[in-house]
Amino acid sequence: LCLSLTSGIASPVWRSIPLVRDKHSSKEYIEFLKLLDDKYPKEDKIRIVLDNLKVHTSEATRKYLATVSGRFEFVFTPKHGSWLNMVEGFFSKMTRQMLRGIRVKSKDELTNRIYKYFEEINENPIVFRWKYNLDDIDVSEEIVVDIGICSSGGPVTNQAFLSELVKIFFVHNNLHDTSNVNESLPSWRSTY
Repeated sequence: LCLSLTSGIASPVWRSIPLVRDKHSSKEYIEFLKLLDDKYPKEDKIRIVLDNLKVHTSEATRKYLATVSGRFEFVFTPKHGSWLNMVEGFFSKMTRQMLRGIRVKSKDELTNRIYKYFEEINENPIVFRWKYNLDDIDVSEEIVVDIGICSSGGPVTNQAFLSELVKIFFVHNNLHDTSNVNESLPSWRSTY
């Protein structure tokens, strides 16, 4: 049995939003974006941290995003930086808690169990407590990530990306004054 799970973690309420389908093409990804679009007030910008999977930037996805101009902001993790995306940790937890060793008779049963898991998790969401300290950024330690050159002309680094991600997180949740975060950090944001 093979299914595709597209999911997001909605901050600041920390509820997970799932979409289970038979495959993961641009069509299903656009369906997920529409699900998010319907879920939030139209005046809100929806920020999504995601990997560099082709469907996230496909021609069909870009065409859909053009119809909802300014609604979404994508922040792409560096190549091989999936550990920076909170939903990846959630998928790992779900695999350990629910999927490992599971026996089902059909895709429908598996789909229903996945949605049930999300319902149960969302009943009592665990609030994420950020433990990253902005003062711990060692700007002398450049860890080059192979995703090319950023708009400033320099290499994209894990520590710079993490700093940018922390800033987005804190600003979005009104949790912290980010004035000490270097404004010139390279950006991997795309607003659609």
